[in-house]
Amino acid sequence: MAITATSTVAMVREKFPQAVVETVDFRGEETIILRPEHLVTVCAYLLKNQQYSFLSSVTAVDWLEREPRFDVVYHLLSIPNQSELRLKVRVGQPGEADLRRILMPMDWTTHPLRKDYPLTGFDLPEPHWGGQVPYDIDPGVGSQTMRTPYSRELNESRSKFTQSQEPGTEKK
Repeated sequence: MAITATSTVAMVREKFPQAVVETVDFRGEETIILRPEHLVTVCAYLLKNQQYSFLSSVTAVDWLEREPRFDVVYHLLSIPNQSELRLKVRVGQPGEADLRRILMPMDWTTHPLRKDYPLTGFDLPEPHWGGQVPYDIDPGVGSQTMRTPYSRELNESRSKFTQSQEPGTEKK
């Protein structure tokens, strides 16, 4: 029997019934939603027995209104079987505090990929030359001016400048 995403879902449901929260088939794409504590066991099984040996991406989705708030999404490929499978785990219960910084400086106090992060960021104190100003406390939500030393303010009118004048420079 050929290994397909559909047959893999059926096999995982049969072998790990305690691990599967639900399965979804949407537009021919198979998704298994797992309990977080079973993720490693299921992935090891998929690697060894089903040849899902390529992790093509890992991402997350922030569901602001839902508990648990976050989905961690894994896209797995079985190259020999030409099959793709998506695994999801729901995380973010209050108390899961290991919010380790991967791509942000350690002194950054917020998480820019969360939905409660303001779309325009935060106001930074002057002088600001493009670097992050460390905060001792969480600044809360605010607005960012989206500026560099050589650019104009986000809402600054273009009519204040002549054609030959660069934004952010003084009139001559």
